[in-house]
Amino acid sequence: MSSFVASSGLLNIGGVICNADGTIKQNLLLTASVPDTSRRRFTPLPCQLMHDNVARTLLADTLVDLFDLGATNAEGRIRIYTAGGITLLATILMANPSFGNAVNGVADGLGLPWSDPMASGSGTAAEFTVLDRDESVILTGAVAESGEEMSFPQLEIAVNDIVKLLSVSYTAPP
Repeated sequence: MSSFVASSGLLNIGGVICNADGTIKQNLLLTASVPDTSRRRFTPLPCQLMHDNVARTLLADTLVDLFDLGATNAEGRIRIYTAGGITLLATILMANPSFGNAVNGVADGLGLPWSDPMASGSGTAAEFTVLDRDESVILTGAVAESGEEMSFPQLEIAVNDIVKLLSVSYTAPP
């Protein structure tokens, strides 16, 4: 990450090297001046961009509104696949509209539960895609028992299983 600032003939290039956990490991500063080298300005930079609450709410609303775009189908879809997207296991129909207005950067799904009453494939759920009403991919993510974007208590899906999403929300990044 770099920041370029020019002021009164002074160019400051500041950056950071971050540890894997996002903490600052080392600050970097290069100053080039024409002609005065006595000016130095340093501002610590974060290891990631931060959005205020208004921006996060707008980001969440903008993203979830994409799910309802299109006219091919009556609603957007969430498709669940095995690893590598090899086998389509289930296609879950979302409500239309699919999400309510975001509050504090979080938009909650409407009309839950969303379900596929008859799963089309058998296998271990590992990935998912969220598609708009024209079946354009908007989001992709991982499926696991915990710790991923989509969590199920059990990952094995068989043909004709009922797959339900009981809670769905989108949280914009901080």
